[in-house]
Amino acid sequence: MNKLYNIFLNDFRLQKLSHYHIIILIFFVLLTYLLTLDPKVSANVLSRYITVEQLVENHTLSHDLSKLPKMCDMIEINGKKYSSKPPLYSLVMASQAWLVRQVTFLDMENHFLLYTVILRLLNQVIPYILTIYLSLMIASRFCSSMWSLNMYFLSITLGSLPFAYTATLNNHLPTATLCMFLFYLYYQISVNEIKSRTVYFSIGLFAAIAICYEMTSGLISLILVTGAISKNPRRLKYTLVGFLIPMLINFYVIYDLSGSLVPYYFQPKLYQYTNSYWLDPGPGSREPINRRMDIYLFEILFGGPGYFSTSPILFLVMSGIYFYFKNKTKFFNQIYTYLLLSIPFVVIAVWILDSNPGGYYGGRSVGMRHFVFFTPILSFMLIPSLNKFASHKAGKWVTYFLLIMSINAPLYALTYDSFQIQPYSWNIFQHLGKITQNPENIPKIIFRRYKTIYESL
Repeated sequence: MNKLYNIFLNDFRLQKLSHYHIIILIFFVLLTYLLTLDPKVSANVLSRYITVEQLVENHTLSHDLSKLPKMCDMIEINGKKYSSKPPLYSLVMASQAWLVRQVTFLDMENHFLLYTVILRLLNQVIPYILTIYLSLMIASRFCSSMWSLNMYFLSITLGSLPFAYTATLNNHLPTATLCMFLFYLYYQISVNEIKSRTVYFSIGLFAAIAICYEMTSGLISLILVTGAISKNPRRLKYTLVGFLIPMLINFYVIYDLSGSLVPYYFQPKLYQYTNSYWLDPGPGSREPINRRMDIYLFEILFGGPGYFSTSPILFLVMSGIYFYFKNKTKFFNQIYTYLLLSIPFVVIAVWILDSNPGGYYGGRSVGMRHFVFFTPILSFMLIPSLNKFASHKAGKWVTYFLLIMSINAPLYALTYDSFQIQPYSWNIFQHLGKITQNPENIPKIIFRRYKTIYESL
């Protein structure tokens, strides 16, 4: 563990990053955070918040005693209402909220804004900064010029999906952070031959928490764990111990409430209670897919609100893969074998997840939120392209164009009026069609949004 700590400090001292990179990163993240201090919450957010509130105030997971409005993300077990979300993330936030409660003596029911502000800071803003910083520590060693590093920095901050997710309480951004921790540890094991028991324990721990937060991340998590174990199979037992701790907590709660080890999402009977939203969700929310699955897969990636459509800078990932095979960069040979293997599996998992009636939402949930956890890691594949384009004027202009187009998506999410109604960024990406139909509205929206903020100061 001491060796890893010394390597981390050495990376910190020798990296090409200037202090301006970190200042700009923190500035933009905090700006996002401050502009959305008082958002109206979605059903997803409120479902978790009520669970946290009840754990802190009444030491129960049941929502029945809460006076906060009940929304659709609920299940019923033995006549009591509970959140339909996996429990581990709510337990983590409850421990944070409990500490705030002990210090401030303010109850969660009447101080909703205070607690959401603090929980978002702890679980969205700080993790996002750590995610980007870890990725920059790695990228700074392999970007061939300051131009490449600057373009990479802008691409993974303002030009990527996770940036807009700092503005609301969600499970996707913490999962992205955990996956980045995994990748960083795997990178150190591969390059610097770290063999610490603590590191292998941490790999298992981070992988399990990521899976409990977001099941789709299990693919990349297990691939990185496999890569780490292959370097030192004797450390498998420490990884298993770290992996089992969060898993046992998460599934103990599920079993204790439902009498089954199957996650709530796969127990449809729990959603079939009186006046359940899921019995009659209304038109447009759970309509079946009425087109071919291969066409729908194309839409997830390249359609109007598709993954690459909302972050066009990621098209350079494709050329990055080409340059990877062409140049056979040592770094990518060592590290990216597992990442390249994981890309199709992650895409297929999201495709399957979003193609079922519960994830489809009438065609509006097209991949956005379910790719967030993977985006920071996938963005490493930008590096070969950026290094190649750094010495070509045409390549630079292509990068500038794609980056400007990519910045539109999170900027639109943060400035579009309905963001205050539906703070989930993936809901805002639903409206990206309006950008295509009426592009002159974008500057008007931005001006109106910031004029309102200015006048309220």
